[in-house]
Amino acid sequence: MFETVIAELRPQIHWKHEHASVQMFNYIIEKNNLMPFFEQVGLNQIDITFVNELIFSELNGQESDQVWPYKGRDISKSFLYEIVSNKLTGIDVDKFDYFARDSYYLGTKISFEHMRFIKFYRVIKVNNGRRHLCLRDKEVKACYEIYRIRDDLHRRAYQHPVVKGIELMLREALIAANDYLLFSDAAGRCSIHLAQTIDDMYTFSQVDDHIITLIKHSHHPNMTKAKEIIRKIERREIYRYIGNTHVKSTIDFKQKSSKNTCQDIIKYCQCDGNILNITPNDLVIQTVELTCGDRGEDPIQNMWFYTKMYPNTATKILKEQVSTLLPQTFLEYDIRLYCKIRDQTICSIVRCGFKEYCIAKGYTMPKGSDQWILQLTNDGQGLASSSSTIDAQHFVLKKSTTL
Repeated sequence: MFETVIAELRPQIHWKHEHASVQMFNYIIEKNNLMPFFEQVGLNQIDITFVNELIFSELNGQESDQVWPYKGRDISKSFLYEIVSNKLTGIDVDKFDYFARDSYYLGTKISFEHMRFIKFYRVIKVNNGRRHLCLRDKEVKACYEIYRIRDDLHRRAYQHPVVKGIELMLREALIAANDYLLFSDAAGRCSIHLAQTIDDMYTFSQVDDHIITLIKHSHHPNMTKAKEIIRKIERREIYRYIGNTHVKSTIDFKQKSSKNTCQDIIKYCQCDGNILNITPNDLVIQTVELTCGDRGEDPIQNMWFYTKMYPNTATKILKEQVSTLLPQTFLEYDIRLYCKIRDQTICSIVRCGFKEYCIAKGYTMPKGSDQWILQLTNDGQGLASSSSTIDAQHFVLKKSTTL
């Protein structure tokens, strides 16, 4: 979530949290003068570089004719770069770790046993001259199961609409507090804004969950907006989830600003030509990407296997050799709409407007929207035909009665 805050406040630097992980690792070594201890056990600066590359490297060395990009280990140890953060298949111990941790704390059972899975790995030199982690062929379905579990965790937890709604609010609170939430540098000067803390690990180490408390109890007059957002989260007055649609590409949403997209949706939030009196700032569009592999391709096609009969020979397994029931696509874009106004009637109008917007654009219909209809309330007031906007109290959302 903090990445999106930095992306909003400092879009020119393209910062990722892995950058901070590498910087923090080096900062800990330097601050605690650990190199002499490392050298006593045979570790040197090349080993530090290797660890940094394992934590984060945008290079993957995937092409057979590409010059070896890493400096921590030579090409003969290429398989080591597939253990912590596997750029080829995405199957690595990082996933094994959060599968076990998060399924435990969520109280959900998963059918994947990482300790058993690891036993079927072998290091084999393949025809591109590099050594890769190769898996026993009988475990190929377990690979697809890994991605199914990942998708399930994202849908049920990490990317759950309510979770993402709270995340949107936290993001807005941190952005609103950025200029007034100050942190101290190594010299003791308390003058560094939140978005600047990523430039210095001494300061960045102060950025933890405590910043929510700092915002809550701040007496700065300009922190009112951020404080109110935090209070709403605590009272569970979170943005209402309106609905979602699936699109094949996000190019339409990238070419338009979120504000313009919300304005387009508002045009459909009407009845009898009367448009609901809300602004684009009352709505939030969120794009969620759910993917199993790189660029939406089948990640298993980048994986090497071996057979019981030929344990020292690497081979590929085609998807059609596994099953005809496997998914055909490995990338999905979920476009979600939230409304900051929690009034049920207004949200009902927006929900139906979003449905009409999706129909007009040729997007998939929001789930359950086939039963959404707008009706006037029987309060005897009717609509003022001369008004270009209408009061939300004239609308309710009712389920259509279908046989």
